[in-house]
Amino acid sequence: MLGHDPVLPRVCDVALLCIEQLSLCGFQETSLTIRSFHDLPEQDRSALIAHIRAWRQANSGRPIYVGMRAQLRHASLNNKIWTADRMMGVARICSPEHAEWARDILRLIAKGVPDSTAGIAAAEALRVVDGQRQEFSPADVAAEVLQKRLSKDWGYRASASPAARLEAIRSARTWWWSEGRGEYSFEKIRQRIDQKGGRGN
Repeated sequence: MLGHDPVLPRVCDVALLCIEQLSLCGFQETSLTIRSFHDLPEQDRSALIAHIRAWRQANSGRPIYVGMRAQLRHASLNNKIWTADRMMGVARICSPEHAEWARDILRLIAKGVPDSTAGIAAAEALRVVDGQRQEFSPADVAAEVLQKRLSKDWGYRASASPAARLEAIRSARTWWWSEGRGEYSFEKIRQRIDQKGGRGN
């Protein structure tokens, strides 16, 4: 059954994995049907090999983040997120402008497709403060979602310090108990839908 069969790697699969881990670049997109390099049709395998060779020739001897930036222009959406996430960490000290460029890529993805798996992954990759990934509670998620969905601003910022985030969460909670739970009760939402002619649609 698909998704349960063991993936038996071949030499070419291991070689590509080594290239990706050493370069910190994502070159191959995987899917339910294409899980390994050897699963690709022969024409696609040849094209990917040619691309990696050209990429290596163009970026050999350059800083690793320069090669990552070059590959980001060609990467699939998921590989863009994977590569940009690592590029932020690599370039943070030695090339802040490259780190910021990688952040811009992730911001574009997070804003462009916010409710998709890719958008969520990009937003998660951006949640880094001083090079350390922060831990987020369900309250963090709730405050952030409420701000976005209701166009309100309690000052919640994912990149803020834990103390600042906690203060924003308290403000959101105060609003919810004083106004929000009445304004957004199931009954009020049903009434709005009925007024817009949404029943039965």
